Amino acid sequence: MARLGKLLTTPIVRAGLGRVGLAAGIALSVIWLTSTLTEDAFAKAAVALSLIATGSIGGVFGSNRVILRDLAAVETPSAESAAIVGAAMQVATRTALLAAAITTVAVGVIVNEWSLLVLASTALASLAGSILYFVSDGLRAVMVAKWLPELTFGRYGGALPVWLWILSLVVLRPGSAGAVLGLLALTSTAVAAPVLVKFLRLTGSRARGSAENLTPTSALKDAAPFGITQLTGLILQSADLWVGAILLDTRPLAFYAAARQFLMVVALPLQAAQLAFVAPLARTAATGSVDDLQRIATRSVQRAAPPAVLAGLILLAVPRQLLQLVFPDGYETAALALVILVGGQMFNALTGLCGQALSMSGHERVVTRANLTAALALPVLAAAGATAFGIEGLALAVAATTLGLFGSLWWLARHHLGIETHLRISAPTPVRAGAA
Repeated sequence: MARLGKLLTTPIVRAGLGRVGLAAGIALSVIWLTSTLTEDAFAKAAVALSLIATGSIGGVFGSNRVILRDLAAVETPSAESAAIVGAAMQVATRTALLAAAITTVAVGVIVNEWSLLVLASTALASLAGSILYFVSDGLRAVMVAKWLPELTFGRYGGALPVWLWILSLVVLRPGSAGAVLGLLALTSTAVAAPVLVKFLRLTGSRARGSAENLTPTSALKDAAPFGITQLTGLILQSADLWVGAILLDTRPLAFYAAARQFLMVVALPLQAAQLAFVAPLARTAATGSVDDLQRIATRSVQRAAPPAVLAGLILLAVPRQLLQLVFPDGYETAALALVILVGGQMFNALTGLCGQALSMSGHERVVTRANLTAALALPVLAAAGATAFGIEGLALAVAATTLGLFGSLWWLARHHLGIETHLRISAPTPVRAGAA
């Protein structure tokens, strides 16, 4: 029991279980919604939910990563921690409000839903999600070996609000996309309010902190590279669905949106590794030791890639059968699209934490440029693919963009840092930074 308790306090296990809880909750919600909503209503709900996830996470615009980095260096609550929290919160408040407004309009335009219920629910869910995404990284910095940050991090506010949302879906059985979004807004807000209060108490800040070198303007400038990278990453996760909502009928789009959920199984180990190893990467990068940075990068991909590849191989082997098992009749027609998507995600897992290694080593702008290029390319490729091949064309666009992006990031990590982040059997030998 003592060994089990010690294991549960390790960052990788906490992050992994938090991510598993979130992924399982999202998967269960999709299964439930496909069985209770019409294909048209499910397609609209899926697109709206992806926009809310983008708005809530993109709404903090990187200030969560700044607060994680800066608070980790403050040992106890103080005027300095209050200043860090205050400056970052001013940035997050403004960007989150702007993102909520943009998200609300986007849902109206792309989903073609302009009812007061849909618009109000979208705005509220986006704001609550931004609060939780911001606060969870701050809690991660000040609460060592605690679970709350892992339960309030990720899409829709993390595992805790998602499971409360599922409970409300089962009990109330909403029959429209608007009602589904309304329940998400209520549950995420119910979690966000007390978590925010707890965070402010722990950091010793109930109002805006101040310091000569910490202002909202400087905090925004500091957060911008992280924010652009976050936002472009979110676009890369969902732009295919948005393009499909504009160009395709709702029936095939519903099938595609449901099949995409299986990608979480492949992505989950790498996401857990990102949360567990981002702080060690930052600390090691600050020392300038290439050998230590290579060891951490290797250890992270050795933990994350094998389960991701195993999950991907299972999906590649029996995609149609899995879709038939989980979803109602008709959804198995997305099997080929699922195979294509899984191939791209497996390549991502095998390249390891190349983007995180660059970001935590002072090369945020390099990552930003790579992500921005991919985010601009994906909608164009998705539009061409959807027009020519339907949902399979959307999947081809995503896979091609994934291979191009993470292949580039792997090479950039090798070039700028002198490390190789991919999975390998033999012991890695750091290469000279700047090597071609």
